[in-house]
Amino acid sequence: MSDLTQRLFDTVASSALITLPIVATIFVITRRLMNQVMHGREVSRYDNIKHEAVLSEMRASYEHRLADLTREMVATRARWEEANHLIISGQRNQPATSSTNAVDVDSFLKSYGLSSDKAKVIEDKIFVLTPFSDDEKETYQVIKSVCSEAGFIVTRGDEHRAEGDILPQIVGGIISSEIVIANISSRNANVFFELGIAMALGKPTLLISDTLSDVPFDIQNRRIIVFKGFSDLQRKLTSALLQTVRGAR
Repeated sequence: MSDLTQRLFDTVASSALITLPIVATIFVITRRLMNQVMHGREVSRYDNIKHEAVLSEMRASYEHRLADLTREMVATRARWEEANHLIISGQRNQPATSSTNAVDVDSFLKSYGLSSDKAKVIEDKIFVLTPFSDDEKETYQVIKSVCSEAGFIVTRGDEHRAEGDILPQIVGGIISSEIVIANISSRNANVFFELGIAMALGKPTLLISDTLSDVPFDIQNRRIIVFKGFSDLQRKLTSALLQTVRGAR
């Protein structure tokens, strides 16, 4: 080996002895930093899941309480008038309006960010009005199963997440549906509000409930499918759905 070659070899060897520990140290530091970052992400993901679980539990608790309060307030006409006496009094004091005034549907749609040209009915679509609580989850699954077997597309308001107010999404679902099914078993105020919109828009509606004992008086004259158990609901809803389809088409 020549002197020049030997000197080059010695230089490379000495450089390697210096560089390798540095590279190894950098590798160890980088690995530790990556582990810390990944651990932080895992903690953050866990916190988010925990936070969502807490919110879901709180919502379910509020749904239960609201359902109980609603049942108490609308069980009889007297209770309903007592709970809504301010609204009733205000309406009585308002001057009478002409019955020829038509509802401005376009303005109603625009108030929810919807345009009339996009408010088209989707054939074979059924929109279900139901509380989003776990108590009504199985009832919704039965409704969805019956309608799907009959060839319908079934959806409800919370199946597609919306940023901000969910009501425009629900109104859009009502408008674009061929038939609306309302589960009023828990006497949920949101369901009644949405049911009023569906009726005002002239949508064929099916009402279902597990009891008639505390149905609000102002819809007691409408046909309500009363069921005792899910097999009973499946049988009665199938029959009512066929009748509604014949009447709507």
